[in-house]
Amino acid sequence: MNTDDGQADLEVGWILEDSERAKGHLIRVLWCDPEWVEPGEAWVGGQSHVVVIDIIDERAWPEIVPMRQALGFLKSRRWTRSNNPDPFPYAYRCADQIGDESRRERYRQLRKKTAGFVHAVSDQRPMCFVDTVRSQLVSEAAKAHKVSEGAIRKWLRLFWRAGEDDNALWPRRRFCGAPTIAEVFEKQDALPKRRGRPPLDADLTLKNGEEDFAVTSKSTQALLRKGFEEFLRENQGNGNLVTRRKGFPWDGALQDIVIKYFKARTVMQPNRRGVLVATAIKVREELLPTINHLKAAVKVDEKLSKIVKRLLGEKRFNLRNRTKPGDPRKLALGPGTLFQIDWMLADVFLVSRLNRLPCGRPYVYFIVDHFSRMIVGLYVTFDHPDYATACKALLNAFSDKVAYAARFGVTIKKEDWPAEHVCWRLLADNGELAGFESDNIVQFELSDIANTPPYRGDLKGLVESSFRCANIGTIRWLRGSTRGPRERCAPDPRLQATLTIHEFTALLIDWVINWYNVRVIENYPYTELMVRKQVATVPITLWKWGRRNTGRARRVPYDELRMRLATFGEARIKETGLWFGGLCYFRDEGWFRELMFRGGPSGKPVRVSYDPDDSHSVFLWPDGPDGQPTEIMISEVSRQYDRTPFGEVAMALEDKGTLNRIARREAKERKRGHRLFAKQGVAKAVEDTERKHGSLPQRAEVAKVIDPKEERAKEAALNRNDNRPLTDQAPPSAPPPSKPNTSLNLLSRFKRKDKTQSEAAS
Repeated sequence: MNTDDGQADLEVGWILEDSERAKGHLIRVLWCDPEWVEPGEAWVGGQSHVVVIDIIDERAWPEIVPMRQALGFLKSRRWTRSNNPDPFPYAYRCADQIGDESRRERYRQLRKKTAGFVHAVSDQRPMCFVDTVRSQLVSEAAKAHKVSEGAIRKWLRLFWRAGEDDNALWPRRRFCGAPTIAEVFEKQDALPKRRGRPPLDADLTLKNGEEDFAVTSKSTQALLRKGFEEFLRENQGNGNLVTRRKGFPWDGALQDIVIKYFKARTVMQPNRRGVLVATAIKVREELLPTINHLKAAVKVDEKLSKIVKRLLGEKRFNLRNRTKPGDPRKLALGPGTLFQIDWMLADVFLVSRLNRLPCGRPYVYFIVDHFSRMIVGLYVTFDHPDYATACKALLNAFSDKVAYAARFGVTIKKEDWPAEHVCWRLLADNGELAGFESDNIVQFELSDIANTPPYRGDLKGLVESSFRCANIGTIRWLRGSTRGPRERCAPDPRLQATLTIHEFTALLIDWVINWYNVRVIENYPYTELMVRKQVATVPITLWKWGRRNTGRARRVPYDELRMRLATFGEARIKETGLWFGGLCYFRDEGWFRELMFRGGPSGKPVRVSYDPDDSHSVFLWPDGPDGQPTEIMISEVSRQYDRTPFGEVAMALEDKGTLNRIARREAKERKRGHRLFAKQGVAKAVEDTERKHGSLPQRAEVAKVIDPKEERAKEAALNRNDNRPLTDQAPPSAPPPSKPNTSLNLLSRFKRKDKTQSEAAS
């Protein structure tokens, strides 16, 4: 085969074998462009293309392959021309095989009717090979001919696989059970499985001891329904049984029913003597019920939706399996028309910037533009999601991103993230924007708010999918990340955490700019203008193109946004300053000192607005409705928490309170021990004093005759001797007298002394 002649190597109608596909699969060439076309004349991509379709696969759609790539496949021998005959004339009967003239004429009319809506789509060549354009053509043909879109797609695939031959549209009702294309091409005479009615040449004669359960009798249908009910009861609530890809497990249900009621079945039959005995039924595989028999028996009483609802439960059915008509991707007409907002709990542990200790998992807000699929807002916080945090995320989405990225050490250009516009409508779930506080956003004429109904997460699927992309693209590979319950003996992710909230936000900003907003979007709903202008399906490209052509987005000054989306709270102004969030704020002016004096020790409540991410200042609002707020700076008392998010400040104060409680508890224990030691010492001293000097009345009598000055002088001399160094101390005194110096002896000595003095005086 000569591959140097360009298009001469490919012609419409050729059948090729693809070596990378399954064995026996063939592809048919449906369309060939010239080898080189002008960019303005190309119908897609600005270059020539080849359109092929898989003949064997019954669900195949046309594939658009660039001409250069197709020629490369031919040159590398990946594509080779097939020498086998076309399998379609062998599989589809023509009119000559029908002997009845009336039936032949009726089939011709049916073929003509089918060809009418098939040609309505296939004649729009080559644009009918593009997915988005073909969907619109199928919808228009279905409305014009009053048929279902599924029927048009079925016959359209068959028409293209057969080489655009109208004989492929010939009705096949007379030939039920006919072999498929693959089986005819492989020259297989018998089918491995029963499909509907059995083949005409099948041997279905019953032998001795055999029973045909495939006969649609009442007993067979009753057994099928009974077994199906038991299958549902046994597997009810199992979420893995029904999935989007595999659908309802008819194969598993049929296998369970056949094993339980047909293959292992015994009946009571009379023997030669007329006695009823249990006899095992011998069943051939071709005589057993098929899936079609099971579906026909079950769907007579119930619809498939009711069956799946019973199997999964109504809540899970409404969330995953119910029908969702319409396309929510068509709600936006341009960038800024509709924003989607939601939050997630990030699967990573962070540390505090104050003490580098683990402080938990952060909440991440994403705001996505519905038209361009671009993330226009990002906000990371430790505060629980509420109206205040949602307003902070909206403030970030509606303002310039260059200054926002610079706060976290990321230098970007305005063209890298050009989202600084206010949307016309905001789509959220029934969460933080469902209360009365969100009325401020509507009253300030920022945007309308729409909340999705329950179990309709698909209406804001763009922001939901962005969470999964963030986990896969960034969060999963960070130190301290966690996924599900921790396995046994696995390291604790909290101990592996190393990033702060600022470092984590910087990583998310870089991920948004360098990956999410510049990725290629698959299956984007193209408009006619986009096809004509050749717009790439990249979020940032769609945003810029939409801004130039639709002009839906609008800007609001940043100061005005701060006023409209302010986060309010209640503070107390005391004689020491304005206290809010555990921090002290002060302003050195006379009017503020007057407010502090009026507040007193207990304080007076006031209304303030603040930035949850910056504790440097708060805005004090006056009581009047027309007053302007005044900025109050943080005082020297709380300077150690300056420029710190209030969430981290609350955690640090909580840790400080915990440590102080521990210290106070230890001090209390020591004080209790000191009191016990003092009580024991006092009791021992009282006991020694009473033993040496008598009771309290006796000591009182002695104290009347003792000179206090003399006793203090003796005590001072004794203290001086005790405080001298060991080398200067006097030798030990003589041993005490054998007779103790009791208080009675002291009293007699003092009496003798008084008597001697009185005699000397006389």
